[in-house]
Amino acid sequence: FLSTFRLQISDQNKLGQIILMLIEILNNCNEVTQYACLLCLDLIINMKDLKTRKSSTIEIVNNDNIFNKLISSLLNFIGKNTNIFAMRCFFRAIRLTQDQKLQSLAQSINDSMNAILKLIIKNPQTDEFNYYFFETCALIMKKFVVNNNNNMDLTLVKNFENTLRNDLNLILQNNVTDLLGYTFQLFAYYLYLTNDNNNFYQNILTNILTNNKMWDINMKYLYPPSIEFIKVILITNKQFCENQNVINLLFKICQTLLENKSFNFVFQLIEYLVNYVSTDLYGANLTQFLKVTNQIAIQNMTTNPKVYSD
Repeated sequence: FLSTFRLQISDQNKLGQIILMLIEILNNCNEVTQYACLLCLDLIINMKDLKTRKSSTIEIVNNDNIFNKLISSLLNFIGKNTNIFAMRCFFRAIRLTQDQKLQSLAQSINDSMNAILKLIIKNPQTDEFNYYFFETCALIMKKFVVNNNNNMDLTLVKNFENTLRNDLNLILQNNVTDLLGYTFQLFAYYLYLTNDNNNFYQNILTNILTNNKMWDINMKYLYPPSIEFIKVILITNKQFCENQNVINLLFKICQTLLENKSFNFVFQLIEYLVNYVSTDLYGANLTQFLKVTNQIAIQNMTTNPKVYSD
């Protein structure tokens, strides 16, 4: 009933009371009722004004009394059940949360998200749950950037990454293919926010560049996050990337991508190399690469011009 007629509830106080009631049900009822409760809570939190298309619940979610109860209840539930409805609901709540409110719960959120990550690694979850978990991690990082008079304080972001790092590294070490892409994306976003390019990330880049299996044609689903990670490294750690061995490995990957007909990714890498690396380091490689590219284009243009025109 509440889910069906939620858009008719325009009174903010009543909406707040309903959310508090749903939180109480979530904390005290049986599993079947809890799932129904989460579905309803998710729909209500995600409500939008029919005219403005803006959130109808942003002020309610940020109410001190409701916010603390909502976040703690959802985190407690996810930590025990790794439930997709709760994870999705938590993501929506975080999206509406004011940065300062989330920052006040930083340590609790760090510990809870790390506990959930451990559960994901131990007991593989659905793709949808994994997606919402890692999207929530990225959103938390964004909201943990503290702006003090235009001076960015990245302490909370770095603490969050440091809390998750060991378990995220386990994903890489154990080659958990379902989670590798998400991990590369999260690390890339962290580097984008912080420029914190230490040896840990340089080692990840080296592993990406030297792991031939990762660039196999059957691993194409890993191309986008891997390329994104490489691009961020090229921008944030120019000194490390201006190494002839690294450049040679990058062009070797470009050659493999070319052979696998992943042209978009090839030219993304080439573009970033040209923009962020000294010509002296890549010039010879690029000349040879363009000769090969030209030959492939000529050979295939007549057979499938639409594919090869770019």
